Amino acid sequence: MRRFRFAYLLVSLVFVAFARPFIGEQILGLAVIDVLLFITLIAGAYAVIERKSLFFIVAGLGLISAGAQIVFVVSGSYSAVGIFLTATLLFYGSVTCASMLTLFGHQARVTRDTLFQAISVYLLMGMIGALAYALLELASPGSFKFTQDLAGIDARFERFLGFSFTTLTTLGYGNIAPATPRADAMTTLQAVCGQIYLAIVIARLVSIQVGQNAKSRVSG
Repeated sequence: MRRFRFAYLLVSLVFVAFARPFIGEQILGLAVIDVLLFITLIAGAYAVIERKSLFFIVAGLGLISAGAQIVFVVSGSYSAVGIFLTATLLFYGSVTCASMLTLFGHQARVTRDTLFQAISVYLLMGMIGALAYALLELASPGSFKFTQDLAGIDARFERFLGFSFTTLTTLGYGNIAPATPRADAMTTLQAVCGQIYLAIVIARLVSIQVGQNAKSRVSG
């Protein structure tokens, strides 16, 4: 089971990041989205379960995030939104750091779960960006310009998800634009980090595979 722990994280992230717009905004659709977010919290904690020093931190942040999400769903409190965004941002950040320590640490060989791990980190970077943008907009309204008026934090977070991944891949559609120096700095940082990550992770995986093949030839 633990051999594929990053596969569970990857699947949950794919559903949250890309399936959300197709679920719908009815009560049932919103409930499904909430369940998917809970699943990512569980999958993220499970992915780093072997790093005991970080697991309890990640699990604690996940509990805070889940609690704030429940409070927001029940009461609609915007204070809960801020706590949820902050806790989830720290949660995804902790999972990303733990995953990168494993990925760039003393890795003996490339497995399927290693590939799942590398892809999961990239998707986590996109999720972190979306949360950071939503948190900045919540704290300082007007940090971003939208091509159309969006009512509610849920609608804006949906757009920030797409904006985050287009920024991460340096694609950009122009439907959202940073309007303040802080927003501009955040988007620039994400774009740079996305390109650096791809270059480093490809080099890392190739070097592991080359070393693995060399050992196989020597032992053979």
